Amino acid sequence: MGPRAFPWRRVGDFFTFRAWRFPRAALIRLNLATGPSMRLSVKVSLATHILLATHFFAGTARITGKILTLSTGGNPVVIRTIVLALKKAGILEVTRGAAGGTRLKRPPEEITLYDIYRAVDSESLELSLKGIHAHSSPVCPIGQRIVPIMSEAYGKLAEAIRGEMSKVSLLSLSRDFTPDEIARHQALLLRNFPTVP
Repeated sequence: MGPRAFPWRRVGDFFTFRAWRFPRAALIRLNLATGPSMRLSVKVSLATHILLATHFFAGTARITGKILTLSTGGNPVVIRTIVLALKKAGILEVTRGAAGGTRLKRPPEEITLYDIYRAVDSESLELSLKGIHAHSSPVCPIGQRIVPIMSEAYGKLAEAIRGEMSKVSLLSLSRDFTPDEIARHQALLLRNFPTVP
């Protein structure tokens, strides 16, 4: 079926339904006061989206790169890179070929948000907490010590974030979606994509 015949718009509209935004409740549970100098890579939310889709659609359809790209609205190359990173981390299992697809390699309750972060983001949380000015006066007592003082404070904050992220599992995130929302997505998959053999 050619690209014009395939219902891209319909599928795209469906997969960009509000249910597939990164769950707001998860961000509230993290208690992160984010700003321009403190943020997690968007790869973390994309990876979480990929894992949630794989979890919810297991047994309904083969979870291919095309499905994940449509669902996330991401660049196919970026999605492929994230899937490979999750595979390398032992979180996803990827099978190639006509009957291939992705599936979770670990139970959803054993996959934490911090596991996902470590799998797809090479930058440490300490480095994510940017914002220490670099040109303080060397003769000022505050300027002499502001970098180590702030580095220590940011290190403690990073440790707290790690702890909170480790408490949020893929299973707990999945509970932010209603059965009706998931059923509608599954019905769309059955109409437009190959089912599981």
